[in-house]
Amino acid sequence: MSNTFKILDRKFLLHTGGMKVDRLGKFREDCMLYELYTADSFTKRLLGYMFRRKPHHEAMLFKNCSSIHTFFMRFDIDVYFLNENMEIIKIVEGVKPGKVIYPVSGAVNVVEIPRLKS
Repeated sequence: MSNTFKILDRKFLLHTGGMKVDRLGKFREDCMLYELYTADSFTKRLLGYMFRRKPHHEAMLFKNCSSIHTFFMRFDIDVYFLNENMEIIKIVEGVKPGKVIYPVSGAVNVVEIPRLKS
């Protein structure tokens, strides 16, 4: 899989596998850096992005999780399922509100990122 990531001091660095030319004409790896919020209580895990008109966090990490729902959400999300080594094992892009993604075999953590409108 070409997408890889690292968690760096509460940030989620997603490498999309490509190269870009920056404004100075230098090549750099194509990466996105997201501020990572850990949903570490029952209430935070339950609510996530629910009932929000706009995302209140750039990215959310749900530990000990292998499935998600998007009930009562108002925007699409991209979902990254991670194994015990924190490697991406499945990506589901553009998950619409009102959907369920059933347990993913081998997943122990999930990162949700609001879908950017193009």
